[in-house]
Amino acid sequence: MQSASTKVSVVFTRANAVVFVAAGCKTTLIEQLDTLGRRILELYKSGDWPKNHGVITELVTAGSATILISASDSAHVDLSAKAGIAPAGLTLADTSAEFQIASSTGVATQILVASQLTPLFRASAVRRHIFSSPGFDSRGTDSVRRREPEEDVFADIDYGELE
Repeated sequence: MQSASTKVSVVFTRANAVVFVAAGCKTTLIEQLDTLGRRILELYKSGDWPKNHGVITELVTAGSATILISASDSAHVDLSAKAGIAPAGLTLADTSAEFQIASSTGVATQILVASQLTPLFRASAVRRHIFSSPGFDSRGTDSVRRREPEEDVFADIDYGELE
């Protein structure tokens, strides 16, 4: 008798929604960021640092990760996992589950349990200010278009919970 595989469905209710599940994450970062920042500011002020250049100062490498991004507000992905996997202990980044895409509609990005990804990074660069001296700061948080708070759904977890 052949046992049935475990099935998982992901249903999106808006375009550009993201499912991001990562396991076995490790962070690599520049230890002396203040020293680097001071040196880059010196170079910038002397004209030896290009205005629009930055530095990647932190990388997050995932042992495995699944990333799904919807292209429409009615996107869905149906996945099947290896038979014998208990759904209660299953995560979308579990390499032993041997996930496969059974079907998908309206999905722009499908990265399914990929190994050794570097999906996240932090960059820093010279930030020019109108009324004060330039500074060396992390980039991205102010430049991202903000949505209304009720549109975003986030859960507070740490990397240990993803393993």
